[in-house]
Amino acid sequence: MLEFFKRHRIKLTVIPLILAITLLYAVYQFSFTSGEIVDADMSLPFRSRAENVQQLLEEMQISLNPGDVVNPELQSPLENKMSIEISRAVDISVIDGHTTRVLRTTQKTPAALLKEAGISLGPSDIVTPALDSKIRQGDTVVIKRVEYQEVSVSETIPFYRFLREVREGEEEGEILTKGSPGELLLTYLQKKVNGEVVSEHLVSTSTLKTPIHEFFAVSIPEEEISVVSRSVETREAEEEEKEVLEESPAEEENSQEESPAEVEESHPTPPEEEPETDPQESEEDDDDPRAGWGEGMVFEATAYNLEGLTATGVPSGPGKVATDPDVVPMGTRLYVESLDGWPDYGYCVAADVGGGIIGDKIDLFYESYDKCISFGRRNVRVYILP
Repeated sequence: MLEFFKRHRIKLTVIPLILAITLLYAVYQFSFTSGEIVDADMSLPFRSRAENVQQLLEEMQISLNPGDVVNPELQSPLENKMSIEISRAVDISVIDGHTTRVLRTTQKTPAALLKEAGISLGPSDIVTPALDSKIRQGDTVVIKRVEYQEVSVSETIPFYRFLREVREGEEEGEILTKGSPGELLLTYLQKKVNGEVVSEHLVSTSTLKTPIHEFFAVSIPEEEISVVSRSVETREAEEEEKEVLEESPAEEENSQEESPAEVEESHPTPPEEEPETDPQESEEDDDDPRAGWGEGMVFEATAYNLEGLTATGVPSGPGKVATDPDVVPMGTRLYVESLDGWPDYGYCVAADVGGGIIGDKIDLFYESYDKCISFGRRNVRVYILP
């Protein structure tokens, strides 16, 4: 038995040593913590005996910049299979209306960036790029501040001067009713982008003050003066009829001078070639009476429907318009063309004046008050007829 122990002494000594080394190795391995670090788009595995996140980053020589966010926090103790995320801060330019500033953030979308910065948006504001898009270093987020606002402005409604026959007790040229202008309130809906008006349209009108028209007492001749305007088509028809009447006697005279006996042989001569013309162009020239009127003048037009005598002594009515006599003399025959799809006013006569009709302005008579309101104020082209 003694010999047996002597023979196996070495083996009995080695086994405990191996067990001790194994135990020490296990304790050593257990002292390490393993996991991964997610730095932006990179994943870095780690195995360390560091006590917390900050020591681990220093051990792995991972530096942090101002604004970077580490999750979990730097003082958090390391745990086995821990995942540490580093969100790198980026510089984003934000243009808010007329103000520009640079924000350093770890947010990934414009929506999160604006929320973090405390920037609120209105219901009509426009953000570029889209709120849910991804932003990166150096990107620019643009905010257009859009608002709608109603704005009211007042305009003067001109008054007109009318002539009325002198009655008993009145003097020639006496002002029977003193005229005064009215006031019209126009309400527009304006669209503003970053405080600047980019568009507007009329939403309502209301009369604040009705104009009072001026009346004079004058002597009216027995035969009322009237101004008659003839259309171009009528004049052309009369000219054609006149040409036919002039040509008829000449043809009869020629037919009487020639007789079959005097002409022994008849050699027809070929007709002269006429230059080709475009039938469509010819029809357009014949149908459009404005071809020879020139370019015309652009006037600002309004509408009225007051009955009475005009400044020329004729009753107001369709085809009678008010103009500035220094621009369009009284009695001038005109043609008024629409520029925006409204039906042409057509042929008319400058027969009246108005307190607010100065310069390139014209006032058109319509029989209906509603039509005057619908017409409103618009630009027209005025042709002075020969």
